[in-house]
Amino acid sequence: MSHLKHTITILLCIVVITSLTACSQPIDNNSISSNATQTVSLTQVQQNFNTFLDNLFKESFTNSIDVHFKLKEPEKYDIQLKPELGKLDYGSYQENLKNNQNLLNTLKEYAINNLTQEQQLTYRILEDYLTTQQTNYDFYYYGNAIGYISGLQANYPLIFSEYKFYTEQDIQDYIAVLEQLGGYLSDVGQYLKEQSARGLFGADFIADKAIEQIESITNGSNNLFILSFQEKLNNFVGLDEAVKQQYVEQNNTVIQNTVLPAFVQLSSTITSLKGTGYEGGLCQIPEGKAYYEMLIKTNTGSSKSVDELFQVLEKRKQNLILEVQQIALQDLSIINKLEEFPYENRTSQEMMDILIEKSKNDYPTLDHIDYQIKEVPNYLKDIFVSPAAYIIPPIDATVENTIYVNYDSDNTRAFSTMAHEGYPGHLYQNNYFLSLNKHPILSVMNYKGYTEGWATYTELHSYEFDSTYQGNSAVSRIAALNYELNLLLCSYIDIAVNYYGWDLERMNTELAKLALPEMPDLYEHVVAEPCNYLQYYIGYLEIEELRQIAQEQLGNQFTAKEFNQVLLETGPCSFKIMKEEVEQYIKNKQ
Repeated sequence: MSHLKHTITILLCIVVITSLTACSQPIDNNSISSNATQTVSLTQVQQNFNTFLDNLFKESFTNSIDVHFKLKEPEKYDIQLKPELGKLDYGSYQENLKNNQNLLNTLKEYAINNLTQEQQLTYRILEDYLTTQQTNYDFYYYGNAIGYISGLQANYPLIFSEYKFYTEQDIQDYIAVLEQLGGYLSDVGQYLKEQSARGLFGADFIADKAIEQIESITNGSNNLFILSFQEKLNNFVGLDEAVKQQYVEQNNTVIQNTVLPAFVQLSSTITSLKGTGYEGGLCQIPEGKAYYEMLIKTNTGSSKSVDELFQVLEKRKQNLILEVQQIALQDLSIINKLEEFPYENRTSQEMMDILIEKSKNDYPTLDHIDYQIKEVPNYLKDIFVSPAAYIIPPIDATVENTIYVNYDSDNTRAFSTMAHEGYPGHLYQNNYFLSLNKHPILSVMNYKGYTEGWATYTELHSYEFDSTYQGNSAVSRIAALNYELNLLLCSYIDIAVNYYGWDLERMNTELAKLALPEMPDLYEHVVAEPCNYLQYYIGYLEIEELRQIAQEQLGNQFTAKEFNQVLLETGPCSFKIMKEEVEQYIKNKQ
């Protein structure tokens, strides 16, 4: 998020002179024939629906890595998968979409009014999720296999480094899955060739970045696959040293003979495809705008059209700039105060302690959360570019929360970043949701707009109680505006480039109107990772819009804590559904 770091400073200068897929069999759900049997029949229907959800949860996992990260003890859920990495082929993709449609048809056989209130909410979320997933129907070759953030070369090293060893069987499964990585990378290379043949391979700068990321994996003595395995094995209790050494040797053999050669071959394939791709945003390719519309919907959870979102961003941009101007006119030295403000030298734990205490007024109370704050290991620093990250634990091991902090990154937003990743952001939201004991099927549905929108919402509100500003509300507000304008302008550029076809020259021309410098790295980022910024900022704006509606309609009856509780207890979903829940809350409150 650092592309527009000095947005406020520059703007102020203007004033004072930025798949859920499964296949289930239909369950009989006949209508109720008489009032005498209504209570018993409804109970049976509700039990059948829970059984349907149970089966769906068990069938929703397509590879053992997903299972391992979601469940510490999958056998308790009657889930047993062989160590498998999964498949990357068009046939599996089509089969998943077919299963999605079958599942949606099965779901609709239930009469929603016969379900409990909680089941009805689960039904609505599941129906919405499956319906949205079906919009992926014809975009298999549009995938971002080697993106800066979403690419496999950026993700698989982190995935394998975070693969926990709970039992000795987990160690054996890890090595078995790692052996399959070579074949999977080969499939990825073939996928990229097919993309290229269809004119859908990305720009050369995307390829160059992927090659660079792969080189950080294959070159150098500090190989993260080796070092992370050794670290986890050293911490594993219950094995003698001879057995551990055998596993180390097995792991090293797989890496040297399979994994590293496969990465080298993938890099060679990417190199050979340079010059065959398209330059610019998604709208440059056939059906690119339709694909972008799908990305917007699935990544933000917003029901607004792209045109509507662009208008929302334009209006918000003007309002934020106006607020910046008003603050600046009242204090012409605000630029220097923002740039030179003495940030407190606090540890990550001290910041978390402050956030937990200060959040009590605006967020519902949650019992003690177990968590660890760790510095990013040296072997991950080359690919770990974020200032911090929350690692989501298995749903049956909530004591294993971890927040990684990267002290080599910019530390000026350390407090708000800890709010985003920790409390009351991701750490708090995830644990609050799990404390509700809702059906686990809800934990496998991915609503990034909600989760990242919530974390961004809490992050921006955290400026209000950051003690480092020592009661200087103007500096606190201008710091929050600075960050929000970063997100807004990056999101604005994302849509402009990918949907409206702005090239680098047009983007720089528009930035110049705001007295902002040329930013080729921002242009490349939104081309390489379309919608990345939007899941954060549009999610945030949707929450703020609902908050404004609640405040306007409830007046003095509105409290932030109650509103936040509605968001938390509804949990991850689209904002269409969230709006319905907020409207019901308002109706009940009035």
